[in-house]
Amino acid sequence: NVDAMFGHEYYKSKGGYLASVAEGGFSPAIEEIDAFAYKKDGSSYTTYYNVEGWFGRAQYNYDDKYFFSGSYRRDASSRFAKENRWGNFWSIGAAWLINKEAFFNVDWVDELKIKASIGQQGNDNIGSYAYIDLYSLSKASNTQMSPTFYRKGNEDITWETTTNLNLGVEFSLFKGRLMGSFDFYSKKTSDLLFWLSLPESQGTRGYYGNIGDIRNTGIELTLTGAIIRTRDIDWTVTANLSHNSTKVLKLPDQKTQQYGGFKESNAAKNFQYWYREGGPLYNAFLPDYAGVNEKGEAIYWVDEEVDGNTTTPGVRPATKHDYTTTNINEASYYEQGSLLPKVFGGFSTSFRYKGFDVTATFDYQLGGKVYDQMYATLMAPCVSGSNAGAAIHKDYLNSWSPNNTSSNIPRWQYGDQYTTAKSNRFLTSAKYLNFQSFMVGYTLPKGLIPLVSSVRFYCVGENLCFWSARKGLDPRYSYDGNGYTGTYSPTRNISGGIQVTF
Repeated sequence: NVDAMFGHEYYKSKGGYLASVAEGGFSPAIEEIDAFAYKKDGSSYTTYYNVEGWFGRAQYNYDDKYFFSGSYRRDASSRFAKENRWGNFWSIGAAWLINKEAFFNVDWVDELKIKASIGQQGNDNIGSYAYIDLYSLSKASNTQMSPTFYRKGNEDITWETTTNLNLGVEFSLFKGRLMGSFDFYSKKTSDLLFWLSLPESQGTRGYYGNIGDIRNTGIELTLTGAIIRTRDIDWTVTANLSHNSTKVLKLPDQKTQQYGGFKESNAAKNFQYWYREGGPLYNAFLPDYAGVNEKGEAIYWVDEEVDGNTTTPGVRPATKHDYTTTNINEASYYEQGSLLPKVFGGFSTSFRYKGFDVTATFDYQLGGKVYDQMYATLMAPCVSGSNAGAAIHKDYLNSWSPNNTSSNIPRWQYGDQYTTAKSNRFLTSAKYLNFQSFMVGYTLPKGLIPLVSSVRFYCVGENLCFWSARKGLDPRYSYDGNGYTGTYSPTRNISGGIQVTF
């Protein structure tokens, strides 16, 4: 009797769960297959998601020198309770073309614009039914179901809000020979939709709440230069770069009061990050590799004050390197810093001489680190017979041996368990240079062939060469620092053709 069991509340089915809506209604039927007491096989679920928005925008241009814009929007999401469903978001912006002012008389400046804007946007990407209690359904008998409390809801959760501040300048100099833009941005995200843990004695592992602030700050620079511009020769170079830094501004007390921060697994769950107020995002939390001992065994650092007498190392970051251990389970964990790159961007060039033309495009990344899980796997010796036949990396030839005692690579010995344990040994530089594309062509002079306007021969290529810290490592697919992916790098493609216009 669902009516008696749940006190006349209305429960919606979400897969194998019941969501307590508690709005005075009652449904005697749960339509999903998962909710049936007796079934051979099969499953189903239904989720509901709806958004509603009202928005307006105004733009004003005065004398093609002063530009203003403003917007306002009001959005509602079904992922929040009715009392907290609506969010208000706004933006304002302005730009000034200084070169059009009468007082500005600089011949070599073609255009000079300064601009500024600030605005907000909301995020409701939290999944459905986080604001209501959920109950898990399991079979009690062939005719009855047994609901169990699954997850606590929080009716107070609402929109996560991001406030963006942008300042910039655009310019064109020397009759278009040098053009570019420079932008500075500061993006603060407030009321983060955050998972808050609870003791399992509460009957649930936690719930979602709006707690925590982070900030992203960065710059973006783009330059285009016409190095040579004549009737027969035209050579242009374009380059851009971006830099972004992150900072955790605020965290919930229950996440920081015991150890000053907390650890959380990365997306692939192969290592952890450490988060604390004032620290960066993607702050790797790993043991420090200390090289090899006199026997060639891998050793790891221990902070005696933090982990010297504990049975569960890694509950908070270590700072000192007091002694080493061969057992990774006794090693201390250290903050490794943000894995994000310092600078990333691209550059390209186009060159034309009479009928010949060449274009090439590159992209790059400087700084940052990536955890090369695949390399760690290939550098692991066999621990048991089940590992026989596994592929290995050629670097094992440089491992420690009685005749190679200066090597920093542990010995290659059957049965060694902690040779490739998770540590900063496998944090590899994420810098790279990619030869993205090129085009080479030649256009025959006009009038050379009767009835033909133009004939062009060309050859194009994509994904031609890729240089990274280790052959086979592609940091472009490792935004969270995980070097182990199942994605193939882009395919190299070279083709050519003839283009005829009549």
